[in-house]
Amino acid sequence: ASRELFVSLRGEVGGKLRDEHTLVAVFLSSNRSYSRAQLVQIFFNVIAVELVCECMLYSAPSNSAHAEAAALDEAVSGLIETGVPPDSAYSRVRAHPPSVADASGHDVVTFILTSLITSAVCLPAMITFKQLWFLYEAWPFRRCQR
Repeated sequence: ASRELFVSLRGEVGGKLRDEHTLVAVFLSSNRSYSRAQLVQIFFNVIAVELVCECMLYSAPSNSAHAEAAALDEAVSGLIETGVPPDSAYSRVRAHPPSVADASGHDVVTFILTSLITSAVCLPAMITFKQLWFLYEAWPFRRCQR
């Protein structure tokens, strides 16, 4: 009984994916409720909304003031240890500050949260774009335009 349930569920999910997923439906759909051009337009509209969401959630990596101060202190200390007077060492380091490497890398949690927020915005956008095509097809004066 559980095998039959799994097979029927797999068939339903596969059929929905084939007919409703905008990228897969372009190539595999037998149900032509949308033309290929409409599906491609819906797909790229959703991609555009996703890019806008990603741009709004983007924050540039920042070098912390603490890391910069630590690098300056280390450079000044190194010069003082070699016998350079402290005032001269400080002025040399200020003239040519050391570069601070960003060691934070990619934060997985930030990536996952950004993806979830973007998906939460894009799903209603995709439904809206699909409904706009239904409204276009059901427009009563559309027949008069042809």
